[in-house]
Amino acid sequence: MDMQYLRMFVRRYLVHTSEGNNPRQVPLYAFVTVRGACPNVDRELVNQIAREELPGLMKVDRAIEKDKKRQQSREILQEQAIREYRAPPGLFSNTGVLYLTNTPQSTFVSAISVMFFTIIFAVFLIVSRAVTADPLIVAYVSQITHFLVVSLCVWIVASVTIGVHAIHMHIPLSDNQWLLTVRAVMTLAAVTCVILSLVPLMGRMRNQSLYNFLAFRAGSLLCDFYRQHQCSGFTSSCIDLYYRDPQLCKNCSSTLDFSTICYYELWSQLQIVCIPLLVFCVFILLALALSIFQFVRLWLIARTLRNQNI
Repeated sequence: MDMQYLRMFVRRYLVHTSEGNNPRQVPLYAFVTVRGACPNVDRELVNQIAREELPGLMKVDRAIEKDKKRQQSREILQEQAIREYRAPPGLFSNTGVLYLTNTPQSTFVSAISVMFFTIIFAVFLIVSRAVTADPLIVAYVSQITHFLVVSLCVWIVASVTIGVHAIHMHIPLSDNQWLLTVRAVMTLAAVTCVILSLVPLMGRMRNQSLYNFLAFRAGSLLCDFYRQHQCSGFTSSCIDLYYRDPQLCKNCSSTLDFSTICYYELWSQLQIVCIPLLVFCVFILLALALSIFQFVRLWLIARTLRNQNI
């Protein structure tokens, strides 16, 4: 008989029995003779092999148990170190273990970015209205100024909220749930305002929108534009009797019927105002996207630590 084969079944019996997987209390000899298909094996030989295998199995079992306790002890120490970690003194001293993930720092950077581009947006909007742009273009863009002013207010509040939460965030998140909620609401409101600013700004840069303003709302500003830039009409000049547009020519003196069309000058002036505002909106949206990414990352970190009972 193959002794290795016999030892294997004896070892299997001892392991299964020690693990409680022998509910019927089948004796060792019966297990070996039936399951091992060794009906003629000597009973004493089976008992001898069991006595030889048992110390080795017990040694392995003790080693496994010792290693398991060592692992548990290591995990407990790690959890304790995480719970007791204190961030270095400074702006993020209240963030605890989150300081090690750079989540508070990155969130604060996103808040500063939103505030920075919001201020740039506001300054450019004021300067373009007061100094740079033609009065006709200023009046045209002013039709959406209320959208932009509301957006500026929301962006400022959102950046402050994100920055304050970046400084005070810590685990568990429930400790400052109200601030977390306010941040989430203001971030979504800020993203909405970016979209509500981008849409009308891009709408201002449509030919039909510009034409409608020139034809029905510009009034004397259109004549002043003709006089200042020595042009007339939109895509055809007022001096062109065949293609001239009465809506753009009838309200101005015939002395302003210049041969040069105003299309390119209008678009040049409009782009000077609108394109930078569009770019600033995009940068604000990117900064808000970074804030949202860090918000999701914070939630995932908190869930992971909660699952580990930290």
